[in-house]
Amino acid sequence: MTTHKSDQQNPARSPRSSASPEDFTQLARKGRTSWKRHLAAAVTILFGFVVVGAAAAMVTVALLPDALDPNAPAGVTRTASGYLVQNISFPFLLISVLVAVRFIHRRPLRTLFTAFPKVRFRRILLGFAVYFGVYVASALIAALIDPTDFRLVFDPAGWLMTLPLILVLTTIQTTSEEVLFRGYLLQTAGLFLRRTWIQSIVGGVLFTLPHLLNPEVATNPIVIAFYFTVGALFTVITIHDGGLELVLGAHAANNLFAALIVTQASGSLATVGIWEVVGLDPVYAFLSMVVGGAVFYLLLVRRPRRLQPGAGPRSDQ
Repeated sequence: MTTHKSDQQNPARSPRSSASPEDFTQLARKGRTSWKRHLAAAVTILFGFVVVGAAAAMVTVALLPDALDPNAPAGVTRTASGYLVQNISFPFLLISVLVAVRFIHRRPLRTLFTAFPKVRFRRILLGFAVYFGVYVASALIAALIDPTDFRLVFDPAGWLMTLPLILVLTTIQTTSEEVLFRGYLLQTAGLFLRRTWIQSIVGGVLFTLPHLLNPEVATNPIVIAFYFTVGALFTVITIHDGGLELVLGAHAANNLFAALIVTQASGSLATVGIWEVVGLDPVYAFLSMVVGGAVFYLLLVRRPRRLQPGAGPRSDQ
């Protein structure tokens, strides 16, 4: 049997609630953390996302041939089927991570989401509202700088018909990414890394890698810096706020805005929003994200105060 050290504590500022949480990055220690379990978890997650997810995508393409056909007529059918194919693997990613944490690492699923006694659903809604507002402000400023970059493409009937599908799939997609990157992988890294700045760099790199295949990356290398900074920023927010709640809301706001409100002609999303950006300015997108992220952090993030050591070490089997 292998015995693991008990959780350590992080310095903290003012509390966000009366219940002070433990260090979110150390919650993996509440479960079983042997290398064999991490290997089994990695195989489970990859199998769920890559194998089962790819199989689901192939079945979806077979059933909905318009999804990837560039000659298919634009409209509700093509938008819905294309978006479904793009996102069909994410439910399997989410399920596989939850299965790995609960049944392989043998720890409560709550610890994957928050260091607080309960998941703070109001923080999710607050994170969504504030980040959505940040993106609205950014788009308005961009439109004032150069109105010719935006063109109205709104189709009310088609937009409303695809809205439920996009809302559901996008929420699952962003939740699964946050649970994987800022939940499972961050807490796994916390077993070896204790400094926030190192964890944020690792989080930024891990978040960037799967996004390198997005078509907008080919337009300008600064898009890579955009993804890295988002990943690093969301990691810092998660650590300092004691959970995933704020970034769950922020990530959903970001992707829903990009899928439903202002889409990009050269973007990776197969949706038609209300406006379309004709020419993406990656420098402006990067700078506005940095400023908006700083505003978001200053408005919402409160470092939780430290808690007495938790339940103590867990032995592995």
